[in-house]
Formats: sequence, C-alpha cells, structure tokens
Amino acid sequence: MANYNRVLLWIPNDTINIPQFPDYASGFNGGLGPNILDPSAKFITGPNPVAIGDVVITYDANNFPVEIDQVANVVSDTVLDVAYGTPSPLNYRIYRSNGASPNLKQGYDGYKFRVSSVSDIAINHDLNIIAAGQDVETVLSQAWNGSSTRANSAYFDIRATRILATGSATVSVVTVLGEADN
Repeated sequence: MANYNRVLLWIPNDTINIPQFPDYASGFNGGLGPNILDPSAKFITGPNPVAIGDVVITYDANNFPVEIDQVANVVSDTVLDVAYGTPSPLNYRIYRSNGASPNLKQGYDGYKFRVSSVSDIAINHDLNIIAAGQDVETVLSQAWNGSSTRANSAYFDIRATRILATGSATVSVVTVLGEADN
C-alpha cells in the first residue's frame, strides 16, 4: 500500500493538468482581471522563478480552492499575467505545471485521487478523466450510497493526469494524493 504525504484539493478543469505539488510560491493577489499583482513577490528573481504554463490556484479564507488558472506571461518580479483571469483579492499558490503549456495530455505522471465534494449526494457521480499515459478521456461512473469510501473505491488504483469538468457530473472538488518519496 502506498504512503501519501502530499494532498492537493483540485477543481475539475477541462484545460489544465493536475500540477506537480506542493506549491513553490504563494502570496496575496491584489491585482484585477487577467493578472496577479503581489508587491512582496519575486516572480523572476526569487529562489524559484515562475515559468509560463505554471498553475495558479486561488484560495478562500478557509483554504478551499476557488479558481484554477495558468501563467501566461511573467511581466515583472511582482506581476504575472494569467490565461483566464484570477479573482482577487484572494490568497494564491503557484505550482509547477505537469505538461506545461499547452498541457500535453500524454507522457506525464498522473496522481491517485478521491472525490471530496459533490453537489448532490443522492445521485450517481460521473468523473471524466484522462488517465496517466493516455490522451483520451474516460468517464468513470460510481453509484453514491452516502459513503465516500464506496464511491471512491472505484478510483483507488487509477492515476489521472487531468480531471475534467465537462462530463464530471456533480463532482465539485477532488482530493489529489501525492505519494511519499521513500
């Protein structure tokens, strides 16, 4: 049985792969629209320079993910342009891309996962994924009986590179598991 020592809450997304984690930079986004503005950041000259394609996740006050985006341009040490427009003012974390931009689907490590939040516990939950080593979508379906253990048992041995929003009926958040290095 694998040992897990890293966890990432992930919102299903049609275009962005699950990133490498843990995060390597974090801060507070004071920018508006398609950029992140953080006067305390060192996006270029810091110990881990930000790269185009890296993944930005914003979090609410309870440390729950709000939005997932991708770095489109490193403007300066304190400003990043993002592809889709990250909400502010929110805390953010930056993760290394797992497939870079344009998010190649095949040939990158995948992660094991568990469904952690659903919008309706009384119905079946489809999860649309791209499994590690593949480039096609696969819809997994699991009847929900009120037990997260039963619903997740269908996914125990699958590694995903991407968990898509389209086709993932009622699944709002997935817990991604990172295995221990030992």
